[in-house]
Amino acid sequence: MSELATLPVRPVTPLDTQMPDEMVATATVYAKTLAGVIEKQKLYTVISGKRHVRVEGWQLLATMLGLRPNVVWSRPLENGWEARVEVYDHEGAIRGSGEAMCTRDEKEWGPNPTRGKPKDDYAIRSMAQTRAISKAVKGPAGFVVTLAGYETTPAEEMPHELPPAKPEKADLPPSGIKDDPASATEAQAKNIYRLINKIDKDPAQEATRDWLLETLGKNYGTERPAELSRTQAQKVITDLKELAGED
Repeated sequence: MSELATLPVRPVTPLDTQMPDEMVATATVYAKTLAGVIEKQKLYTVISGKRHVRVEGWQLLATMLGLRPNVVWSRPLENGWEARVEVYDHEGAIRGSGEAMCTRDEKEWGPNPTRGKPKDDYAIRSMAQTRAISKAVKGPAGFVVTLAGYETTPAEEMPHELPPAKPEKADLPPSGIKDDPASATEAQAKNIYRLINKIDKDPAQEATRDWLLETLGKNYGTERPAELSRTQAQKVITDLKELAGED
């Protein structure tokens, strides 16, 4: 009786190797590439001094590893939405899954003194799916994010403190800001706060402070205008002037 031919096993992701040292070496290469893109595109949010990768970074990692997240279902809850995502490899096998929810009980999604009304239903549903995507990819590939130097808890799962209700005047940055080419000038920082105050008084504008904190944190890795570079500060000023209707 002839022997059956033994076919080599084809790995379903680049990390499915037989030797642990080879797997770690491969994962390290992927981690370095991933970190380069995350840093360049600012695909992370700084929360309590730690960098948490946003969903775009998790989706990039999944693509790099040949994994495909798929929303299996999303369904309404009494006060929000929940969703389930499964991650498949190129052969159609499930490699990970995650379930997550988003509700109006959360400060940033329910009513608050700055915004007033809660976020729209479609936005809450989308966030539930976003959180589930990151959680599902985290299962089979979270250690790559750790190797890249980031926290494994996705940014969207971390609680965010809401800014205070509209004060009469925003706190100005501390005086004596070092005026060097790498840092925003004191005048730029004060101008940002001036524009925030102006827009805050306009009832047609909504959640301006939320927008500022989110924009600075996501795009520049800081929530303090004084910590921006001059170029970054000027970009923020330009965006705020457009919102404020200034030329």
